[in-house]
Amino acid sequence: MDTWTLQTGYPVITVRRNYDDGTAVVTQKRYLKDKTYKEDTKWWIPLSYTTSKEMDFKNTKARKWKWFATNEDEVKIENLPSKDDWVIFNIQTSGLYRVNYDEDNWNLLINYLKGPDFEKIPVLNRVFLIDNAASLARVDEIPYNLYFKLQEYLKQEEKYLPWKAALRNIDFIHQLLKRTPMHENYQAYVRKIISPIYKKIGGFHKSDSNAQEVYDKRQHEVLITSAGCKYNASDCLEKSGFYFRKSQESKDHDLQGIANDFRATIYCYGIKHSGKEEWETMWNAYLNSNVATLKNTMLYSLGCSCDEALLKQLLESTLNNNKGIRTQDINSVYQSVVNSKIGFNLIKDFLNENIKAIFERVKPTYNKVSSLIMGVAQNIIHEDEYKWLEGLIGKNEEYFKHIKIGTKQALEIAKVHVQWYKDNYEIIKKEH
Repeated sequence: MDTWTLQTGYPVITVRRNYDDGTAVVTQKRYLKDKTYKEDTKWWIPLSYTTSKEMDFKNTKARKWKWFATNEDEVKIENLPSKDDWVIFNIQTSGLYRVNYDEDNWNLLINYLKGPDFEKIPVLNRVFLIDNAASLARVDEIPYNLYFKLQEYLKQEEKYLPWKAALRNIDFIHQLLKRTPMHENYQAYVRKIISPIYKKIGGFHKSDSNAQEVYDKRQHEVLITSAGCKYNASDCLEKSGFYFRKSQESKDHDLQGIANDFRATIYCYGIKHSGKEEWETMWNAYLNSNVATLKNTMLYSLGCSCDEALLKQLLESTLNNNKGIRTQDINSVYQSVVNSKIGFNLIKDFLNENIKAIFERVKPTYNKVSSLIMGVAQNIIHEDEYKWLEGLIGKNEEYFKHIKIGTKQALEIAKVHVQWYKDNYEIIKKEH
């Protein structure tokens, strides 16, 4: 157990099958997002697996003679099925490790997921396949075309957890492409994938009981509807605009009976696709509201605007106690603006001009600046942007000394994203 309790990180195993003799060789290494980092860490790994012949997803115990010892470079698995049958390791994600396969086994799994019996692979293992493929493509362990091929199966997926995993990874790529010429093409690609499930369960639904089964269903509906508006699926933007206008016309911000869970989506996309008058109406509603959750939703939505002047005004309002934005709510503004398509350069200018005032405003809760810098880092894709962030921190060490761990992590993430963009932009461009 020392390999799990005393070592940081976690492993990825690679399963390479020999389809002629029904065996596989399994190797392991540490999963690393930063490819320049070299480490030869090993873990004791309980290897559980099943095949398309067995379909035994109930027994999650390691096949006891297949523990991966730390002094072994590889483990050989025997008695695997024919070349037409897939294998899946880490049943029900019972072990904390990722799994990679040879390309043939990936294709066998992808073809099965696209078929009528895909639900025979349990939900947790479908989630694991989605997340593994995305994470491995991100670090060049598998080609991105394999990841995109696997995602095609989502057109028939209806469960919440696979979609939650898929959209987390879809949104990662979207975040790094939103300031590039590829943005529209990528949105169109995602729209094709999400449209079937959006038509089935998406849209803005009425309030109902708070029973657990209703809550689970509502979480799924909110996830898909938010993604539907983000990627412009079907009538999502039209409907969000309708309910947004109705809310602005109502003194108590009524959503015409629509469940409150959809309010953030309605407000954000309502503001994004409206003008100064609607923005100012929302700003005044924010100032006059006494409901903390409603205020936070309103404030975040104000950062969804596509009007540079309004976003600059919003950012400047965070520097002054008298403007009505509480210190504890500042991060809602920063995260919303930095995640918008036009917000990155605005945040850059804002930091360049106001770094001292920002630290003074949040003192002593400096973690808010740490969150802001992390949000900036997550949107960096070019080397000059990385150097700018590095320089900003270096030139203002007297302030950033309060958040050394946060700035170190932010620079590490920015570095990884710059490398990802260099390695993958042209590849993804060819795919879409």
